[in-house]
Amino acid sequence: LCFTCHDDKAALAKMQNLHPIVADGCVNCHNPHSGAQKGMLAARGDALCATCHAEVAKIAQTAPYPHGALTGDGCGACHDAHGTGQPRMFPGPAQTMCYACHSDIEQKVKASKSQHQPVAAGECWSCHNPHGASFPNLLQRNYPQDFYAPWSEENYALCLGCHAAGAFRYERTIATNFRNGDRNLHLVHVNKSDKGRTCRACHGVHGADQPRLVQSRVPGFGRWEIPINMQYTATGATCVVGCHKPKSYDRERAVSN
Repeated sequence: LCFTCHDDKAALAKMQNLHPIVADGCVNCHNPHSGAQKGMLAARGDALCATCHAEVAKIAQTAPYPHGALTGDGCGACHDAHGTGQPRMFPGPAQTMCYACHSDIEQKVKASKSQHQPVAAGECWSCHNPHGASFPNLLQRNYPQDFYAPWSEENYALCLGCHAAGAFRYERTIATNFRNGDRNLHLVHVNKSDKGRTCRACHGVHGADQPRLVQSRVPGFGRWEIPINMQYTATGATCVVGCHKPKSYDRERAVSN
């Protein structure tokens, strides 16, 4: 019945990934006789969305770190109220839609020799909450923001959601490939009570110009960026870096540095 007048919406009848409330019926959001707001809606903008999505609305309104996109168009910045054919009523493919605003990240990722697996899969939400978060940069859990940080599993909760804590916990282990024999080099760098090097001391969280997300230059000391040159072998590598003498490691036959 609605489509007899609103023929511009007729495509919704055959569209995939339609907003479920629309598929159930237009009158879920529109009063066919009159309404308090334009479009005969019962409420305006995000307030209408919140009648069903109360939990998401609460996050967006109260999170210590809100998503800046929501301060303008609100939910409409990322979702179409009826549907677009894309999952979750996104304006484009979920794997690339964030780049519409974050073009700097897109350029970095495309230029990277190695990419963080969630980034390569286009799953930004694996690390970020797109509605708002309790941690900077909309991160789902804690991740050290500085170059140095004391080690604790809570401090690295974001990383340890995917990466086994054993790679940072044991002095001798084969739970990490970054080892000299069985000496755990992740522990050597990270697991310190005071000045542990955080992940960002070597790795780019989105991507990097060397394998294993290792960056060739790392900011952290004013204008000077620490140079890192990893020369890999089949069973290890030599690290030529600005913060210590060149050091080598080999997983099968430990190197004496």
